[in-house]
Amino acid sequence: MQAFNRDAIYQDLKPDDNGTWQSLVDLGYDEWQKQDWSFEDMIQYCKLKYGEIVELAILTGKYHQQVLNGGHFQYFDNGYSGTHDERYREYDHGVPLTQRMRALLEKYELVNTDYGKKVHSIIVDFINRTTHWADSQDRDLLHESMETGEEDDFPSYDDLDDSYYAVQEWWEHEIKRYFNLWLEFNTDPIKADKF
Repeated sequence: MQAFNRDAIYQDLKPDDNGTWQSLVDLGYDEWQKQDWSFEDMIQYCKLKYGEIVELAILTGKYHQQVLNGGHFQYFDNGYSGTHDERYREYDHGVPLTQRMRALLEKYELVNTDYGKKVHSIIVDFINRTTHWADSQDRDLLHESMETGEEDDFPSYDDLDDSYYAVQEWWEHEIKRYFNLWLEFNTDPIKADKF
């Protein structure tokens, strides 16, 4: 799998985009608006067309936006942590997209950066807590909880939210710089010792 297809990215960036984290996220969202795709379909499209770094930008970008807007509960409940069929409120409780984000953070060594290490720890805790909770639920009760959407039926994520809010500003600066360096040098900035 290609890590970064800079030619395809620059071809599809809007003229006023300057290569920010959000502009990489928008590559996927712009195409998503034209298609009848799930979020996961859009992620797969971007991974194949632009590479894993854009996939990582979208996964971390949506995680960041959702958690800042409504916490980890919102991120989970809106289906961004895994496959999700809105019609039946069916969730994949293995949170595969969050697991994929975690794997990419590890693969591209963002877990070795000051704030990447902290965010990675929060994400791992979220994965463990969510999958443990889902595995312990009776399937019928689980779907009933999903249908009501009541936060009281889910594990508490308040401490994870607080932990993320405490580092999010520095993490945002760090990851924006990371993606900007990818665009500038067309190589992994951590491995190239440019980060």
